[in-house]
Amino acid sequence: MKQKVFCAFCSLPQKIYTKKHVHFFELILFAGVGAILTHLIWQDFHIVGPIVFCVLAMSAETVHRLRWRASVKCKHCGFDPLLYKQSPEEAAQTVKAFLDRRKEDPLYLLKPQPQIKPIIKKVKDYKPSSVSKDIQL
Repeated sequence: MKQKVFCAFCSLPQKIYTKKHVHFFELILFAGVGAILTHLIWQDFHIVGPIVFCVLAMSAETVHRLRWRASVKCKHCGFDPLLYKQSPEEAAQTVKAFLDRRKEDPLYLLKPQPQIKPIIKKVKDYKPSSVSKDIQL
């Protein structure tokens, strides 16, 4: 169910849920629960059975999606890869706000700190200073 991965931003390990959706076996179980409930209550097939199935299937799908979505976000630096795909600037602001809140929170003092490397921009027209190659020591 959970898989150990590394955050793309801070490189610290975290566990995420790999299961995004409800699988076929679970749908069969929900159909069975609906059939058993209608048989226990009305002793025959009733329209409530498919309604129970639909309610169970929709609620399980919602829970699976919310759980997966919450586990994708890094707990150490606040990086959200799904938000980054949509808007990198907004993801950067989210990480910055998370790290600012983290600095003030005493609960995070002893937890592992994110190892964020500074971004070094290369200048296109940069030429190193010419140093004589004939220097002998």
